[in-house]
Amino acid sequence: MKQFVFITIFTITALTAIPAQEWTQFGDIGLAATMSHAEIAVGDPVSDWFGLTGWFTASGNIEMDHRLDYDQAMFRLHHLLEVTAEGDISYNLYEAYISFFPVPWLAVDIGKKHVNWGMGSLFLPTDAINPKTIDSTDRRQDIGFQGLTLTFTPNENFSIITALNIENSLDNLESDYWRDFRYGLLMSAFFGNLQIKTSLVYEPDTVFRPGLAASFDIEGFVFTAEGAVDFHNPTYYPESALVWDQPELWTPFYYVDAGVRKLAAIDDITLSFAVEYFFTSAGYTKSEESWFFEALGMGTMHIPQFLGQHYLYGDIGMETTGLLATHHSILVNLQDSSILFWHSVTLLVIENLDLNIEVMWTTGSSTAEFGLLPQRIQITAGAVFHF
Repeated sequence: MKQFVFITIFTITALTAIPAQEWTQFGDIGLAATMSHAEIAVGDPVSDWFGLTGWFTASGNIEMDHRLDYDQAMFRLHHLLEVTAEGDISYNLYEAYISFFPVPWLAVDIGKKHVNWGMGSLFLPTDAINPKTIDSTDRRQDIGFQGLTLTFTPNENFSIITALNIENSLDNLESDYWRDFRYGLLMSAFFGNLQIKTSLVYEPDTVFRPGLAASFDIEGFVFTAEGAVDFHNPTYYPESALVWDQPELWTPFYYVDAGVRKLAAIDDITLSFAVEYFFTSAGYTKSEESWFFEALGMGTMHIPQFLGQHYLYGDIGMETTGLLATHHSILVNLQDSSILFWHSVTLLVIENLDLNIEVMWTTGSSTAEFGLLPQRIQITAGAVFHF
């Protein structure tokens, strides 16, 4: 409901304003068919592979990105509508905001917007202002938060962003709604090939997370490091399968990420790779993770975003202009040794039409993080038309 309220307000505001100096829009229409296999079928069983029961799903979607540009303002709307073969309809509003530029060094953004907060390829320890958006295929979707941002850019090497996230307060407008406001401050500076970001995100009794991030470019190899400490952690931690407790306020929990990535173009071929290590003391230890699986179904609340404490991520890709693109990635929970693999191959031989196949599969027992996913093997074939 909140998404439709936002989209209505911003659309009416944009359409009733003065005619735009420039209007651009583009989008995708996609069709996909997916076959999934697991020990227990989530959908209607249709096949049996190697002792795994399979089920079939299909869907279609349309994704649109609109932009209206004025002399001192800009309106953007980015959203997606998806319909499944079963008739289920879902709507995702990624971004919907208006930007004002009263002076050259200031931008005011009102609405739902994503702010680039951290440095990592997959993990962003300092980012507690945007929604958590890493999905089960280890890809990060840049979904915005509802609120207000002010961006000060006195010169090309230095910027300050202040953010007000009102997302949580929209569910509690009757009393003390301001206590659900989340505030963010981000300062970014370039020193040649070195970029440094310092940040702080705060919400009363919920988040207090100062952070520091840096990246350094050496001959196209971008080395990144990022760390944060959170003093307000609502996660429940088990002392056994039956006893759970929350840490006291101001107990520090650490988030650390380090990695390297490279993008290289050779004639018509573009190559990319990324490797990243992530540690968080907010995850469960090996014993706590075992107790978590013993307690599944007992109504535990506020589990961490990642069950373990140590993760390794890798990705490699190649794109040949006008022919094909392929990506292969791996996400490993080093603590319980479960692994999530994702592969994709996309044919680009037809202009504005991509034909693709994706394969996702997991290893690990049913008492491991990625072994817990409902799909052991998932194969998706699809087509995407760009316009």
